[in-house]
Amino acid sequence: EAMKTTGKLTAAKNVKATSTDGTMSIGKDVSASNGSIALQSSGMMQMSGVLTAGDDVNITSTNGAMTVDGDVTASGSDITLQSNGTMKTSGALTAGNDVNITSTNGTMFIGGDVTTSSGDITLKSDGNMQTTGALTADNDVSITSTNGTMSIDGDVSTTTGDITLQSSGTMQTTGELTAAKNVKAIADGAMTVSGAVTADDSVNITSTNGTMTIGGDVYASTGDITLQSKEAMQTSGA
Repeated sequence: EAMKTTGKLTAAKNVKATSTDGTMSIGKDVSASNGSIALQSSGMMQMSGVLTAGDDVNITSTNGAMTVDGDVTASGSDITLQSNGTMKTSGALTAGNDVNITSTNGTMFIGGDVTTSSGDITLKSDGNMQTTGALTADNDVSITSTNGTMSIDGDVSTTTGDITLQSSGTMQTTGELTAAKNVKAIADGAMTVSGAVTADDSVNITSTNGTMTIGGDVYASTGDITLQSKEAMQTSGA
């Protein structure tokens, strides 16, 4: 049945909590200083405290929405968040390696900064996707919305890799996109790029079935700039 904790959970090694037939609510901070945090529920999940692990943080809802309000840190490895419903995060997510966030049957809202020291950031949603915090990866950033719109309102940057954005609906970016290699953005609907786009290699922006508006400056230091739209295209950068 349902699981609810209202006190702090602090372990020298691992913290594991499983609700096999109900919801899960973690009300306070969870710490595994030399190990991993693994939380799994068959229903809706609510994380209200700060989650800090020396290794992995893995949170899974197999049949419900997930809300993560506090900061999450996996200093030695990965952060993995998976929900079979709406996904919402508000705090900062910081990983030594990769950050992987998946919503297989709902929208996704990433409200805080997401940072990796030596890995990738991968966000995948079956519904609408919105990010408002800064996304900063050492390697690649990949954001996909397979059945909805995409709004990237914070800056996105990579130290050594690519930025890839793909939406089955409209796409709007208001933050700056800065990649050490390539920037690629593809939308099935209208494309609106308001912030600057900078790539050390190439920039490829495509609207396969809509208009395109490029409001910011676009730079490709050593490669090509390719803009493609099915309908009207407008550029107005400085």
